[in-house]
Amino acid sequence: MSAGTSDALRRAIRTFVFATLGLAIPGLLGWLNDLTRWARDNGSTPFPDAHGLLFLLVSAIAAGFIALLNFVWAMVENAAPKAAFLRNPPPNQPVPGEQGVGVLYVLLVVAAACLVLILLARVL
Repeated sequence: MSAGTSDALRRAIRTFVFATLGLAIPGLLGWLNDLTRWARDNGSTPFPDAHGLLFLLVSAIAAGFIALLNFVWAMVENAAPKAAFLRNPPPNQPVPGEQGVGVLYVLLVVAAACLVLILLARVL
C-alpha cells in the first residue's frame, strides 16, 4: 500500500469514527432518556425497546458514506499536483496577507466586552 493510500485510508477511518459518534450520540439521547425514566420509576414504565439503538446502525451507514467521500477526496488530493489544492503552509512561516493572531485577540476582547455590557444593561 502506497503512502498516499495509507494516509487517505487513515483519514477516512478517523472520519468514520467521528461521523459515527457525531450522528449516533443525538439519536441515542432519546433512548438514554427513556432508560433513565424507566429506572427512576422503578420499572413502572415499560423498558425502552431496541428501536432507539437502531440509530447506531443508521449513523454507521451514514458515516460510512461520509468516510468513503473523504477517502476519495484524500486520494485525489494525494494524486494531484501540489498547486491544485490549497495546502497548509509549513510551520513558522506566515501566510501571505495574514496579520497574525494579535488582531484576533483584540477582536475577541472587544466582543467579550460588548457581551458583558449588554448583559449588564439587561440586569440593571
